[in-house]
Amino acid sequence: PKGASLGALHEDPDRIRRPMVKVEGVWQEVDWDTAFRRCTELLAPVIEKYGIGAVTAYTGNPLAHSFSLARYTGILLGLSGMPLT
Repeated sequence: PKGASLGALHEDPDRIRRPMVKVEGVWQEVDWDTAFRRCTELLAPVIEKYGIGAVTAYTGNPLAHSFSLARYTGILLGLSGMPLT
């Protein structure tokens, strides 16, 4: 069952704990400001060319288990201008 292995997943030494970007084919840890800046650099041209409707978000299964996560994720995505349908 999912719940039985949650602890092992959380403690997995290979679990990504910080933002990472790929530089010349190699993944490198970066700070959050750098990660968000890189997202902006990559998404801005797509939005400029195709509009915000070209961008989406996949939140996965965890949203179904947390009212607050579902509520605030919807607000955040709504503020982005992204269509929520």
